[in-house]
Amino acid sequence: MSDQHLPSVIAWELTDPLEKAIWGTTFAMKLAQFSPEEAAAIANEAVRFASFLVSGRSGAIDPALRAAHSAIEISRSDFEVWFRVELQLQAGRWHQYSTTVTKHEIDEAFERYSRGRSDYY
Repeated sequence: MSDQHLPSVIAWELTDPLEKAIWGTTFAMKLAQFSPEEAAAIANEAVRFASFLVSGRSGAIDPALRAAHSAIEISRSDFEVWFRVELQLQAGRWHQYSTTVTKHEIDEAFERYSRGRSDYY
């Protein structure tokens, strides 16, 4: 199969559990009637449509879990810098950013990141 026939791909690692359930259900329902590629394309569109309809249903993604889902390795010192920047990027959209992120909060976030990485291997 050539790449031109592949359906556009959703960012699976960034989808939440509801979006994954929508995709899986849609794919399973359409697989009996369509090719796997067509069923995947239909499932992708269902997720996009559902996300569009309820775009405000979920708040910010926890930066630590977002990093864990990306399956990249970040050192503790790099994580601290990245975590502060990520909180600034989210500021104003879902919550007020506090310029005083404590070392304890960063330690907890790094622990969530470290534990979350093991969930995706």
